[in-house]
Formats: sequence, C-alpha cells, structure tokens
Amino acid sequence: MESKDLVDLYTYEVLSQQLDQYGYLKPEGVLDLFNQAAVRQASEHDLGFEILIKENLIWIMLRQKVELVNNVYTPKVIKLKTWPLKPNKFEYFRDFSLYDENDALLYKGSSVWCLFNLNTNFMELKNKKYFAGNFIAEAPQINIKKLSFVYDESFEKVITFTILKSYLDKNRHTNNARYIQMVYDSSKFDYFNDFQIEYIKQTFLEQKIDIFRKDISANCEYFVGKADNNIIFKACVNGVINENK
Repeated sequence: MESKDLVDLYTYEVLSQQLDQYGYLKPEGVLDLFNQAAVRQASEHDLGFEILIKENLIWIMLRQKVELVNNVYTPKVIKLKTWPLKPNKFEYFRDFSLYDENDALLYKGSSVWCLFNLNTNFMELKNKKYFAGNFIAEAPQINIKKLSFVYDESFEKVITFTILKSYLDKNRHTNNARYIQMVYDSSKFDYFNDFQIEYIKQTFLEQKIDIFRKDISANCEYFVGKADNNIIFKACVNGVINENK
C-alpha cells in the first residue's frame, strides 16, 4: 500500500469570539485554529492525546512564528492546511497555511514541538514518534530560530494575569494560545503583521504572570512573561495601530 503525503486540509466555521473589535482574526484566534488542526491530524495518525498519554507522554510546543499575508474582514470560513516535518533529535516541526473561503492565503506559520515525559518532567529523547506517510517538505516555511533578546531592566511591566480555569487545556496547563492573548492585550498594536512566541516553562491554575514589554521601534515590541520570578515565555511582535479607530 502506497504511503500518502502527510498534509491535511481542514475546514472550520469562524466563530465571533475569534474576531477582534474591528472584525479581523485575533492572533489567539489564528493559534486556536492551528491547534485544532494539529491535534486533529495527530489523532488521525495515532499520535494524539489518548494514545500518547498511555505512555505518559504529551505534545508540548516550544515555539512558533506566524506571518500575516492578507488581513481579511469578517472571514466566514477558514481552510487550514497543516503538515509535519521530519523530526530531529528531539524537535518536531509542523507548518500550516490558513486560507479564507475563496482560497486566499491569510496566514502562514511554522512551529516546533517536543514530546514531554510526565514521569521524568523532561523532554522525551529516546522514544521517537513518527507520522506514517511522506513528508512534503524538508525545512519549515518560516525561519524559526530561538529568540535571542535578553530580558533586562529596560523592560516595563504592563499588566498581571491570573491563570483561570478557562486558560487550561487537556494537559491541565495553560493553553499556548492564551499567552499570545496576553501579549495582544499588553501591546499598543491593533494588528500583528507577524509574531514569534517561545514557550519556556509551563504555568498552571491560579499562577500569576507578569507581562513586561520593551518598545524596539514604532512597529516592533518585545515581551517577556514571568511567574514566580521565572521567565515563562518570550515574544517578538511586529504590528501596526489602526489609524481609523
């Protein structure tokens, strides 16, 4: 039996809560759609939560980068194409492209994941998992190296968030899309042209996250989220302010 290409296309109806006050997709709305597709494809290839948890393994995202191609007003339907790439020693790469109902490309993104061992509380390095099929690409479509900036006293505290029940996912830690929601709520920008976020530590119910921001230029901001004096995530955002508001 011939192996199929490891690319799948999923269609979702856009929900009102995924749109911002101006009628465009929120950054967290984009990540929510991407996460839905990633979880669905993993489950369809027997690498989903129900299978992995039997081995005390879960998927954890390490970082992701998203680029805006077209900012479409009030999209009704989203077509989301996603595909995994061949893993290296411990990193699993996944890309996605997000289209509207007319097949116009809206966003493209790349992400890096790992398998996390709940017994050791560390990345799983020995028990490699592979998607069955033909990888359609050898490298991520977006350069997604680690963010190199250093947190220092030049960052200004913006706001503090408390992790509520609604922030948690099936793994009982904070869903990664909620972090970009915190960034968006702490940003001076109304639209993100691109953003990269790096997940460093997990957070859990009732933890408090302090958000620190540094304005790099008129169109670029750096963010750091800290909890219990530990850096939880770092983010870089390029965006614009809505001139018509």
